[in-house]
Amino acid sequence: MATTTTRTAPRTVPVATVPPPARALASASSALASRTEAPAQAAAVRAVLDEAAAAINAHHATVLGAVIAAKRANLHRTCFGFSALRDWLVSAFDFHRQTEV
Repeated sequence: MATTTTRTAPRTVPVATVPPPARALASASSALASRTEAPAQAAAVRAVLDEAAAAINAHHATVLGAVIAAKRANLHRTCFGFSALRDWLVSAFDFHRQTEV
């Protein structure tokens, strides 16, 4: 007798959308950029990276808060059947897999 199991997709947490830095980075990487344009290009790249870092840090804080709440409630043991918190996180979520761009 064959059994089938269904796996539900992990719940996703909304993330602040960071606009693609195409224009800023494209102009910064231009080999023909003059020295007078360099400060403006550097400022544009810096702004894009600052915004992305802020969004990533905010998302990390959200994830960490959820993990702390799960640990405090001992959910990895009582609800998900894992003796170690790390084992549950690695098995249930894709936090450390490299992603393609």
